Amino acid sequence: MKKLVLAIGLLLLNCSPAPAQELEYKTLFIATWVYSCANKMQQSFLEMGMPQQLALQEAIRKCSCVIDHFRTDFNHSQLVTMNEEDRLAYSNGYSAQCFNVELM
Repeated sequence: MKKLVLAIGLLLLNCSPAPAQELEYKTLFIATWVYSCANKMQQSFLEMGMPQQLALQEAIRKCSCVIDHFRTDFNHSQLVTMNEEDRLAYSNGYSAQCFNVELM
């Protein structure tokens, strides 16, 4: 967790300021989403025998990919009002794309 916070902190230090406009997805919303997703996904990678640091990095990368798909296809209000069944279906589809696998 400390490494994730450090990585996010370093990323933020290197980011240019956003243009002066209302952000569709707030930074805290995205950071919380990545953190929650990566914690869950990291466990799956660890159970597959992946070393902890690599598991965390891969989990963050895959979660970021899925989140980017959501952000491309849905605005914030559409996402937060989406029912659980649709959110899961989209998550599975985006995950398949991010993991380069075909859904059966």
